[in-house]
Amino acid sequence: MKALLTTACRTLLGLAAVVVLAVVPMACSLPPAPVLRADVPALGRTWAYRVSDRQGKELGQIVSKIVDQSGNRLTQETTETFNGVSTTKKAMATFQPDGSLLVDDGAGQVSPLPSVRQRLIPGAQWDNPDGTKVTVEGQESVTVPAGTYFAYRLKQVKGTSTVMDWFYPSIGLVKEISDQAVIELMSVGMGNAAPATAPATSAG
Repeated sequence: MKALLTTACRTLLGLAAVVVLAVVPMACSLPPAPVLRADVPALGRTWAYRVSDRQGKELGQIVSKIVDQSGNRLTQETTETFNGVSTTKKAMATFQPDGSLLVDDGAGQVSPLPSVRQRLIPGAQWDNPDGTKVTVEGQESVTVPAGTYFAYRLKQVKGTSTVMDWFYPSIGLVKEISDQAVIELMSVGMGNAAPATAPATSAG
């Protein structure tokens, strides 16, 4: 499960992030989505995800919420629940002049998260700081418990590990599939930001 958690975390952080799973509690928090902007209120935005194995058996849940926004700095609180055990941790993110985020997980790990909005073009490729190569393969309709989204499909490769993500700009990560787990968006709360919709005909 530990390896699983690492894969998932890598995914969310690379875009906005990355997520990794295992049979034990995930020790990885989802950083704020890079589509958030310093000039748009993000306080109260909440993402809830279901984590299942490849056969559909639910393993746990992840809930992330923006609990503080001060100028160009955000604080995100993430609670991961696996095997009935919940773990909560916070991460800080600071908007940079170019619109990217610099995320500090509070444990000495600082990750630059480039703005994905400028990169979401089919065929685009880039390397994340952790060595993961990301390719935007295109757009397609994907259905999760939170709704149906016409999302960007991103392939993330690191060594022999491949993770597929579906990313909807105004929401963030919608779905992720790794060798060991499937992460799906259960619900999203917009907080003080403008409402977002999930039509299958829009890219977000």
